[in-house]
Amino acid sequence: MYNSYFGISARSFRNSRNLHTNGTAIIVQCMVMGNLTTLSSGTGTVNSRNPLTGSSVICGKFMSRSEGADEIVHGTREIDIEKELQERMPEVHKQLERGARVLEKDFKDGVSLDFTLESGNVYFLNVYQSARTAEAAIKIAVGMYICEGCITV
Repeated sequence: MYNSYFGISARSFRNSRNLHTNGTAIIVQCMVMGNLTTLSSGTGTVNSRNPLTGSSVICGKFMSRSEGADEIVHGTREIDIEKELQERMPEVHKQLERGARVLEKDFKDGVSLDFTLESGNVYFLNVYQSARTAEAAIKIAVGMYICEGCITV
C-alpha cells in the first residue's frame, strides 16, 4: 500500500492535478458485525422520508442477525422500521431518525441510508439520494423549503 504512492500512475495523477504532497493517507476503520446472535444486531436500509408519499417519517427495512443489503432485498424475515423496530428497539429507532435528519439537512434532500446494527449500536455505511415518486418529490421539496427551512434559494 505504502509503495503504491510512488508508482508511475500515482505520480502521473498527482502531477496532472498539480498535487504536491509529502506522503499518503490511510483510513483505519472497524468492522461491524450485523450477524451476531443477538436480536439487536442486523442490517437495514432506511429512508429519511416516505418514498411513496414524501411524508417526513422514516421508513425502511431491517433484518436481525444478517449482513449486507442483498439480504434486505431478497430477505424473507425483515421487519418494518416505521412500526416494528420502533416498538422493539426504540433507542435504535431514535438513532436512525436522528442520523437521517442530520444527513438530510446536509444533503438538502431526502436520503436513503444503509446501516448495520451491532449489539444495539447503529453504524451508517452508505448514504445516497432516495428514489421517490413524483408526488413524493414535490412534497419533500416543498416540505424542506417552506416548512423546515432546510433548502434556501
